[in-house]
Amino acid sequence: MNIDPKLRADFSRVKLTSEEARELLDKVLKEELIRSFTFPSAPSSDGYYHLNIKDDSKKTGRRQIKAKTLEELKEKVYQSEFGDLNPSIRKHFSEVFELMLQSKLRYTRRKDRRVSRQNTLSRYRNDYNRYIAGRKFENLYIDEIRKKDIERLFDEILREEDIRPKAMQGIRLIIGMTFKYAFCEEMIMDNPFARVDFAKYKDALQDTVSISERIHTDEEIRLIRDEIALRQSLRPDYIPAYALELQMLMCGRRGEIPVLEWNDFHLDAEVPYIHISKEQLTAKKSEDTPKETFVIADYTKTHKDRRFPVTDEIREFLVKLKTVHEKYGLKSRYLFPADNENGIITNNAVYNLYRRICKKLSIPISREKMRGPHSFRRNGITDFVNSGGNLLMASKLYGNTPQVAENNYYAGLDLKNAADIINKKESVNRENGQ
Repeated sequence: MNIDPKLRADFSRVKLTSEEARELLDKVLKEELIRSFTFPSAPSSDGYYHLNIKDDSKKTGRRQIKAKTLEELKEKVYQSEFGDLNPSIRKHFSEVFELMLQSKLRYTRRKDRRVSRQNTLSRYRNDYNRYIAGRKFENLYIDEIRKKDIERLFDEILREEDIRPKAMQGIRLIIGMTFKYAFCEEMIMDNPFARVDFAKYKDALQDTVSISERIHTDEEIRLIRDEIALRQSLRPDYIPAYALELQMLMCGRRGEIPVLEWNDFHLDAEVPYIHISKEQLTAKKSEDTPKETFVIADYTKTHKDRRFPVTDEIREFLVKLKTVHEKYGLKSRYLFPADNENGIITNNAVYNLYRRICKKLSIPISREKMRGPHSFRRNGITDFVNSGGNLLMASKLYGNTPQVAENNYYAGLDLKNAADIINKKESVNRENGQ
């Protein structure tokens, strides 16, 4: 932007002591801004006005901003140009939210970690767009927002949406991080978010969907496994069918299955086991990745390696898959090879097969209840605990903390199994004359 350097220097030295002085400077700078850019005369086909501005943090050296109106677009350009020049320039909550997201990526250089971080930020943005975008709150200046404004926002959301505890946690997280960023960057001298008592909203939340509604029934498991076997018999070289089968046997995370190598299976150990040490990440579309791609990370979701025992069923599965590799000449170190950049099938290939099978079998999939392939982990942990294991062992096997395993994966006590144990104990007592 070709703004008079002297004007920039003068502006950087100005001490804003009153609202009148701030407004005067805003007016002068915006007039200079309008003259230095060629703004669009009409919105694009998406209904927004678009403009490319310089941004050295991007690979292309530029980034695009958009707005519903020309005035809003000019305001965004102004904030982008002068926001770092003087922290006294006020920013709307929406602008600080975007700056906060950008700060999360600023020092992330490794490709796999950047993908993981981008996916997390994408979830933050989705929550923002779902619950905050379009409300008056996002256009409030961050330094003018008070406790009552935050409470008014939550009152609106809870009045208009059916919010469950996990959704509430997500909304609180992104608002809290935005205010923390503003406070650390000295955009605000006080953090009003810290004074909000969120305990009072507890009874306004919808009940959490029970874990028992988020697992597959024994009959559904049987039907899915039968359908996988049928597809393997009709098309033995279709690799995703084997990946889905192993995901069910291991109750593993979706990204942990495609990356498995033959060397990860230690069959000669005293207790044969699978070494789980990496995962496949899905890089969603973003400014850095114009199309969805997949990256292999040399760590698991929890950044901890773990071991899973090679059961009799898994051993039989490996013999079957090895036969497929030999028959079709699949000379790969991976169990589930594919002709692409990474040399393995994608997470999407396995999920799409699962989705097609469930549709054929009329098995419901629900995003709201989080009922999908991840449900196999709930089945696995629940069955393991109810068959004589415990939550600590289950958490080690499946890669969760005991608390997460209990709160998010364990569907509850098997009363029939518990009754059998008690009856057996009572029978022994009677035999001993007790």
